[in-house]
Amino acid sequence: MTYCKVRQAEIYYEDLGEGKPIIMMHGYSPDHLLMSGCMELVNEWLDRIEESL
Repeated sequence: MTYCKVRQAEIYYEDLGEGKPIIMMHGYSPDHLLMSGCMELVNEWLDRIEESL
């Protein structure tokens, strides 16, 4: 489990894939798992960074 400390909050994130990084932001109530299934196709050419806020 990877966390990034921002001010007084710790944000969980996953770094997936290879290539240029892209940050995937979810909406209000879901977490990083929302985009997991539909974005696996880009793993070979993008480095996805998904967070849970």
